Amino acid sequence: MSFGGKSSHSSDSNRPKALFINLSERMVESPRQNRQMNALADEYDIYTVGIGPPPTKSICHVDVSYSPRFTIRNIDVCAFPRVVFFMFLCVIGCFSLAHRLQPTAGNTLSPRRIIKLIPTTQFEIVCGRDLQSFWACQQVPSVELVWIDLPDFTPLQQEHDNIWRKTWGRYFQHAAQLLAKSKALTTTVTEGLSKRFQEDFQITPHLLLNVPPYRERVAREQLNGGAPLRLVHSGAAIRSRGLHLMIEAVCRTENVTLDMVLLPTDQNYLEELKQLSRGKDFINFRSPVELNHIITDLRNYDSALIVIAPQNFNYANCLPNKFFEAIQARIPIISGPTPDMKRIIEEYDIGTVATDFSVDAISQAIYEMKRAHVGDHWKQFEIGLDECAKLFCASEEDAKLADLISRSLANLRI
Repeated sequence: MSFGGKSSHSSDSNRPKALFINLSERMVESPRQNRQMNALADEYDIYTVGIGPPPTKSICHVDVSYSPRFTIRNIDVCAFPRVVFFMFLCVIGCFSLAHRLQPTAGNTLSPRRIIKLIPTTQFEIVCGRDLQSFWACQQVPSVELVWIDLPDFTPLQQEHDNIWRKTWGRYFQHAAQLLAKSKALTTTVTEGLSKRFQEDFQITPHLLLNVPPYRERVAREQLNGGAPLRLVHSGAAIRSRGLHLMIEAVCRTENVTLDMVLLPTDQNYLEELKQLSRGKDFINFRSPVELNHIITDLRNYDSALIVIAPQNFNYANCLPNKFFEAIQARIPIISGPTPDMKRIIEEYDIGTVATDFSVDAISQAIYEMKRAHVGDHWKQFEIGLDECAKLFCASEEDAKLADLISRSLANLRI
């Protein structure tokens, strides 16, 4: 555990304070939550509780990770009984104790111990990264506004896993029911997710898109007919996303290269993807760049390939960071027929959409992109991307967030 952090300003006792809690991933690797901190940093002192080193805007950080004493195949032997007991509590419906023992991402302390480490400061706002942080947020004393972001429909996060549905799935259903009874502000990323929260739990989240700051266009040359189309896919190596479909589609399409820029979330799956690409010099694997360098890095490519197989409800209704990062980089997008991505691509004419998630359909969408790049349609992509870059940028969403927080605080103070 560590305390610390850096900020562009020092703490001022007269400034309101906001606490961000993230128990799902390393805080520095959470683009959405980091952008939320950036949006509030001019008015609030930012405190953080989460995994790993502090985000750049944090003036006081509690790192809740620890180094396990004994591991077998990267599994913390000492924490294993806690995980099993937590799952048992979920099966029998003893959620009040399950909340306190909830296992979190990586090697981290239990929420019961984490809340004892939270600074004894008067916070105006406490923000949970997702439903997994809700219980911890509720335990912070004397907070005016609890704000829970809902970037996924967590009760169906791993719906394909029968054991998960009967344990974690039940836990998140109970957490969502508690959230519905609270006065917390909620936000989400797509209309599909918002509708499902309303239908299942009578929660009405406000829509906040996963958008980066606006970037000016950087001049680029049109692809000539003989050059390969340079594609990029960035994200996490997660088996259920079906990333191998994109690799297989590229293998069926002539004169195309693909860089896979992946976090090693599932190291075994990442190795399988590399094995699938062995001997194919037009497919490369790269390590991810830092968050503030992503858009600059994307400008080295001709198009972003964003196809996420709809293996579960969340994937079928996703609208990821990488989609809007490609827009700010001004590179057109090849996607599967995921509803929100399809709607934006077709409405603003900024890419091509596969008719389904098959390898053949993805390959055809790549071929259509290559034709568009060397033909007259390339200019239309530029016009659409410029329009989207102004519409889907952080300044627009930051203004919406500031208004949401202001109105929510005003309602609570009545």
